[in-house]
Amino acid sequence: MKPALVGALGVLGALGWTSPTRAGATATASDGSASVTPSDVGATPKLRPALLHYPESPGAFDWRAGAGVLVDVLPTRVVESEQRQIPQITGALRLGLPANFSASVRARAIVISNQLELGAGWSAHVGPVSVALQNHVGAWFGAVGVDGFDATAWGLLETPGVSVGIPWRDLRLSLTEEAVISFSQHTTLGDATTARRRAVTFSGTASTLVVETLLRGGGAPWFGFGLLWTQPDYQAWLAFSDERARILYPRFVAGYGF
Repeated sequence: MKPALVGALGVLGALGWTSPTRAGATATASDGSASVTPSDVGATPKLRPALLHYPESPGAFDWRAGAGVLVDVLPTRVVESEQRQIPQITGALRLGLPANFSASVRARAIVISNQLELGAGWSAHVGPVSVALQNHVGAWFGAVGVDGFDATAWGLLETPGVSVGIPWRDLRLSLTEEAVISFSQHTTLGDATTARRRAVTFSGTASTLVVETLLRGGGAPWFGFGLLWTQPDYQAWLAFSDERARILYPRFVAGYGF
């Protein structure tokens, strides 16, 4: 009986049959907080719950929230004697949808420059590489009332982009390229002076590389570096620069996904 059973299993193995536990089941951690799902034999395992930045789509209605910090280092020639480093508190939420779609919310704030965006994306695999198309729309608002300035500004924007994700050991590397499109900008100086620009404007681009990992307890820290090439008034409006040329400056990000 045993030789016959062993022979039958050998035939099934030769035909490519694999047990459900190895082919598509979800391996859950002992505390039930995180899991890894190998979707195909030899493919890179999917992380559950999904990561915030990695372009792989979360499972339907899987979600993850996170908080972090973002620092832009603006050129001296733009801000002159003003603060060059502008740190911001960031928050994000990502929700998986059917058919490899996802929805997301991104926010950052520090009074002088605040931004809230809603977006959607779709992802696919090209071998071990994950690729995603995404688009976010939102608004930004800022205010400054120090050193004799009394000014507020707000505007609408859209940031279409593409992300490429590469797995490396226990890390996930995500390279994202986004265009920054401004639809309107309203700046008020004092009580009466208001400047408005309603034309659709290509404000620049943002390139970001983020590294993430999934911890045993289910948390997902990240850190990254970016380069922005934008018009000064997009993020540095408080400098009141008259320069219209786009400027290149770095961005540093870090945070933790829950």
